[in-house]
Amino acid sequence: MKLTLHIFLFAFSLTASLAYSEETSHFPIAEFHPHPRLKTTFTAGAGMAPDGDSYFDNRLGQTFTTSRTGRVTSIEAIVRPYSKENSAPLKIAIHRVEHGLPGKEIASSEVPFDQILEEKVDARSFSARADFKNGPILWGGREYCIVFSSAHPPANYHISGTYESWALYPYGHYIKGKRKGGFEVRDNGDIFFRITAEPVNLLQTGIIAAVVSLIIGLLLGKASVNRKKKRKKTLLPN
Repeated sequence: MKLTLHIFLFAFSLTASLAYSEETSHFPIAEFHPHPRLKTTFTAGAGMAPDGDSYFDNRLGQTFTTSRTGRVTSIEAIVRPYSKENSAPLKIAIHRVEHGLPGKEIASSEVPFDQILEEKVDARSFSARADFKNGPILWGGREYCIVFSSAHPPANYHISGTYESWALYPYGHYIKGKRKGGFEVRDNGDIFFRITAEPVNLLQTGIIAAVVSLIIGLLLGKASVNRKKKRKKTLLPN
């Protein structure tokens, strides 16, 4: 029975893999732009910000839901440096979501300070882009989280979003880091962002899944046969 099931899964996976598209252009898998009628925005700090004679780890994030499956190539946001004394890059990471908050980090990329526009940017223009080489595959319809931070000081960047209730992002939440560690959900705002991806080669991933399924099926089938032989031998009269 188990062998038959895994042979079926093998055939199904192989058939599904043939649906791989030769599409090569990049496309957004999640995005939140300022609404054309939006008049006010907010900025929140991210990075290793100064606090007297020391620095504190200032992080913020945004959960999102992917519209389709793709391999991440870039993440964009509306960012401006809070101070010209910045020198450390802005880190933009993708996390899994656990209980509504950022969980394990999947991948990250850094945006050098000199690649972020220094003057105040238009609230409708993305001014920072983190590129991902061989980025992670994000599966359609799942929730993930972007986290903005910095690995070391001095770095104090302002990330733009909106508090307007009628213009919020409907598929995620604004996340704020706590100074003593951890995160909390802020339901009164959302960060502007755009995540771009490239098509996933489902032919390769489908074949891999199919082969794994077949191997597991063969192993389970062999183990089942061995158990039956052993049991039959045990039941035979002496």
